[in-house]
Amino acid sequence: MLSLNKFFYMNYFRFKLIIIVLCSHLTTIYSQQDGGPCNSRWSKSNAMAYNTGQDEVRVWYAIQMNMCDKNGLCGTPMIWLWHDAPGIASIELSLKGQNSDGEIIVRSFPSTDLPPNEFDKGQGNWHLFCKYIGVEACSIRYKKGDDIFVIKAVFDGQAGGIYTFSKMVVKF
Repeated sequence: MLSLNKFFYMNYFRFKLIIIVLCSHLTTIYSQQDGGPCNSRWSKSNAMAYNTGQDEVRVWYAIQMNMCDKNGLCGTPMIWLWHDAPGIASIELSLKGQNSDGEIIVRSFPSTDLPPNEFDKGQGNWHLFCKYIGVEACSIRYKKGDDIFVIKAVFDGQAGGIYTFSKMVVKF
């Protein structure tokens, strides 16, 4: 029989996702009851996944999108970053969007000293976006043993919308 601790350990990520969905639902209800022009919702996405040959490393992000009357983003949006690398990591995520003049803009969101499967919750600096397009680039740096791994993924629209990966291992 499965112990309660093992059950929670095995379903840790699922519980976090349920909490995000519940918070998103409550935020949307509060927004609508308040009579405000914004309709808040959370969107979770995979920023990158890479197999180092030893580990499968993934980075996720969730963004709070406040849709306003102008059919764009409004308010001060929030962004959450997390990863499952085998150690404390630094992440940098760049998102692409379109401003009110129709220009494509990119905003970066750094996170440092983030343990695996923990959320870094911060305010987004992408309130200038009227339209959210997607991930421009993502990088993660983490230490495993005596090695430091740096993995970068860059979205390449010229090559048919694929990600180009690069990996660097620093040995001491």
